[in-house]
Amino acid sequence: MADEPTGNLDSKTGDIVMGTFQRLNEEKGSTIILITHEPDIAQYADRIIHIKDGVIIEDKKNKNRKIIPTHIAMTIHNLYRETISALLSNKSRSGLTVLGIVIGIASVIIMLAVGTGASNSITSSVSGLGSNLLTVSPGASRGPGSQVSGAAGSSQSLTRADATAIAGLSDVENVSPEVNSQQQIVAKSANTNVSVIGAVSIYPIVHNITMQEGSFITDKNVDSLMRVVVLGPTVSDDLFGVGAEAIGQTVRIDDQNYTVTGISAAKGGSGFQNPMTLCISLFPPPRR
Repeated sequence: MADEPTGNLDSKTGDIVMGTFQRLNEEKGSTIILITHEPDIAQYADRIIHIKDGVIIEDKKNKNRKIIPTHIAMTIHNLYRETISALLSNKSRSGLTVLGIVIGIASVIIMLAVGTGASNSITSSVSGLGSNLLTVSPGASRGPGSQVSGAAGSSQSLTRADATAIAGLSDVENVSPEVNSQQQIVAKSANTNVSVIGAVSIYPIVHNITMQEGSFITDKNVDSLMRVVVLGPTVSDDLFGVGAEAIGQTVRIDDQNYTVTGISAAKGGSGFQNPMTLCISLFPPPRR
C-alpha cells in the first residue's frame, strides 16, 4: 500500500517510483494499492477506483494505462544517487539524524554493557559463596524475609554425628561441619576482631575456597589435633602488614597459640562470613 508516494517528489523522481511499482507488479506479482489525489498518477494503474465521502462512485479497468520504461524504474544506481542527493540537500538535518542514530545505538550498547557487568558481578559473588550451598544451623528456622528462633534454652547443638547423617543423604555431595564465633586475634603488637571458623579439610571444597599461598587444614592436622590456622588475605595484611610473610607465624586466638599454615585467595562475598576477613582454625578448636 502506497499513500501519496509522489506527493512531495518532482516529476522525474515520481516516474522512477511509479516505474518501480510497475516492476514489482509485473515481475514479482505484487499487488500495489496506490492512494492519490492526482489523476495523472492514477493512470499508471491497471484499475482505478474513485471514492468520494467514503463511498465508491466508480470502479473501472484502465485501458490507457501509462507504462514507465524499464530503464527509468528505480535501480540500485538510481537509489544511490537519490539518497546522496537527499542527504546533501539538507546537510544539517542529515547530520543531526546521523548523530541521533549514533547516540541511540551507543546508549543501548552502554546500557547492555552496564547490565551485563552488574549481572556478572552478582553471579561472581553468589558463585564465590557457593550457589548450591545449604547452611544448617541449630535452634533456628530461617526463611525468605524472616527469621524465627526458638525460645531461650530450646536450641539443640549439632554434632559430628549429625554431619555424618546428613552426608549419607542421596542428594548431598559434601558436608563441612563448622563452629563459628567472633574472636580477637593477636599477632605480636597487632590485633583485629574477626569471624573465626572451626573447620575441617573439606571446607575449601564446600565453600569454593582456593589458597593464595601455603596449604589448608589437612586430615593429618585434624587427627593430631594440631593448632593450625588459615587466614583470609585482609586478616593477614592487618596482622602482619601488606606483602609480609605470614606462613609459619604464630597468632593467638582465645588465649591459645596457632600456627599459620596458609593464606586464602581473594574472592567474592560480603557480610559476616566474608572470605577476605575470615580466620579458619581447626575443628573442633583444641583445648588445654
